[in-house]
Amino acid sequence: MDKAGTYNPLAIEQDRYTLENFYQSNGYLHAKVSNASVEFDKKKRDITVTFHIEEGKLYKLKTIKAPGNDILSEETLLASIPVRSGQIYSKELIRTSIQNLS
Repeated sequence: MDKAGTYNPLAIEQDRYTLENFYQSNGYLHAKVSNASVEFDKKKRDITVTFHIEEGKLYKLKTIKAPGNDILSEETLLASIPVRSGQIYSKELIRTSIQNLS
């Protein structure tokens, strides 16, 4: 619903995307959030939204390597990124690491 209390299906799609990103940034690399089912209760003036979530496997990062180059050592490169061996996989942390290394 928007601020005026009107049902907005585009907001449901944005919520679906947000949920999927949340799962993918918390170890569920292949998480999928399918279309939501929406139920309206006019008497109570309620809307119930149900998202169907397939989490898949929980992934952890086994080994993180950043071979050094002529300018920076591997230790320096690894110190510049937020991911560490043994952490739960995070799409957001991988993205940040790539940006930091660039």
